[in-house]
Amino acid sequence: MSALQPEVAIVDVGMPDIDGFEVARAIPADCTMDHITLVALTGYAADSDKSRALAAGIEYHLTKPLSLEELRTILGTRRRC
Repeated sequence: MSALQPEVAIVDVGMPDIDGFEVARAIPADCTMDHITLVALTGYAADSDKSRALAAGIEYHLTKPLSLEELRTILGTRRRC
């Protein structure tokens, strides 16, 4: 992944093997990727799920089905390097 320099990672927090929380922990550990904006896309919509995602370092929590307008807003207003 070091050859790629994505600006945004959209992760599902409920995946088996490696989930969005693991991704959120791994990205800051690699200083070449600490600029990536993390967006959770998940079916988990409870306030506790949102809090857990934000505590893990995920900056935005979107619930399925994805609202393209909300994604556009996030992409347009996120922090830049």
